[in-house]
Order: sequence, then structure tokens, then C-alpha cells
Amino acid sequence: MEVPVLTKDWLMEKHRLLTVLFLLSEATFFGFLILAYVYFRTYPADGPSAESSLEVGKTLFFSLFLFASSGTIWLGERALHRGRPAAFDFWLVVTIVLG
Repeated sequence: MEVPVLTKDWLMEKHRLLTVLFLLSEATFFGFLILAYVYFRTYPADGPSAESSLEVGKTLFFSLFLFASSGTIWLGERALHRGRPAAFDFWLVVTIVLG
């Protein structure tokens, strides 16, 4: 039986695979969350409904902040890789402010 050699390339591929699996699990979670919202809004039951419990405008506003923070952390990482730590600090603060 051959013992696998742990090389840097193998570790990088492992990390990429785990990152992709994590992102897929998050996308699945949010997809089911949206499907549940649509289902319970379409077929209401007794008690509070999704429409009466959630404000779509406020949720959209907060979602835009969340999406923007993903972009700002990406810009920060890019600045760090380019050797610009001050720009990274700026984008990190912007990310924290956005939430």
C-alpha cells in the first residue's frame, strides 16, 4: 500500500474543496430559507405570517449591507496581497461597519 505524500499542491486543493463545500452548504441553507418564506407567505397558517413578521424593505436593506461587506473584505484581501496594509485596514474597517 502506497502512503500518500502531502504536498503543498494537495493541501491547496483540499482547502479549495472544503471552501467550495462550505459555500454550497451556505447557499443551500439560504435557498431553503427563501423557499420556506415563499411557501409560508403563499400558504398561510394560523398565527403570525411571514408577511406580518418580516418587513421586506428592511430585510432588503440589511441584505445589501451584507452583500457589500462581502465585496469590501474581498477588496481588503486583494490590497493585502498587493502589499498595501493601510488599504487593507481601511477595507477591514468598512467591512466591520457594514456588519
